[in-house]
Amino acid sequence: MHDSETRPSRRSFFQIKISSVLFLLFAIGLGLGWWSDHSRLDEQLTEAQLDREIQGRQIAILKASTRSPFPVFVQRQWEVTYSAKSPGHFIELIHQIESVSNAEAWGQALRKATEDYDPNIKKLGQLLVTAPEERTRRNVCIVLRKQYTPPVRDGIEKHHAQLVESVSDMLKLSHPAGTDTHQAILLLGEMGTAAEGSVPALEAIIRDDQHPQAVFATIALGKIRPQFDASSRLIELIHAENVAWQSAVLALLQLRTPDEVEVLLTDLYYEKKNDADRDAIAALMMEAGL
Repeated sequence: MHDSETRPSRRSFFQIKISSVLFLLFAIGLGLGWWSDHSRLDEQLTEAQLDREIQGRQIAILKASTRSPFPVFVQRQWEVTYSAKSPGHFIELIHQIESVSNAEAWGQALRKATEDYDPNIKKLGQLLVTAPEERTRRNVCIVLRKQYTPPVRDGIEKHHAQLVESVSDMLKLSHPAGTDTHQAILLLGEMGTAAEGSVPALEAIIRDDQHPQAVFATIALGKIRPQFDASSRLIELIHAENVAWQSAVLALLQLRTPDEVEVLLTDLYYEKKNDADRDAIAALMMEAGL
């Protein structure tokens, strides 16, 4: 008997193996399809549950706010005229200002000064590094910020170099959490590209994830250097739970699409397990209109 009569043909052997492989691939494909659909449905269900939970918290926050026992006061607007007898008198008044709103009013008044304008700006720049009181330095920064409120006061450009140097020096000496530090960084942001000389001081603040002014320094640097990717750094500070993360979210709305910010906050909400943290995120989403 020949070997060909006793052994199964090699062709039939391979036909059986190939068909088995094809069947196995078909079964795997069905399983993967089922798993993909099941995962997608689970994900959609989780997203729907999260949406309902966030909306429930927002409704509770709204109800609580409508039950507030505190009356609502209407703020009256008034105009403060430049009434200093001399630049020295104006600087003396700056030392006496206690509230932020009063400092803003004096800043607006300075915009109306005539021959006293340049001497006052110079004295204010000097005061940033010589005044021992945090409140005085804060007042100076607020008054100077008002000079950059559109339309920008004519003549402020000639003082940029002095002001940027003074603010940068002040940032090295002031307390990180001080109100003067905060207002100084806001001032640099208002100055925009003219504050290029302050970049090293701002970068030193931005590198610290937990610096209380890191968020505001990032925003300011984005205004000074438009090519700087402020949005990516703000997202990092949000994930790092910087103390000003809520301000970072609101600033991010000016740099990213609302959908991107909503996804970021939803993921952040999902990660948090503490009710207070979730309430804060839900309230922020409501404030941002997301």
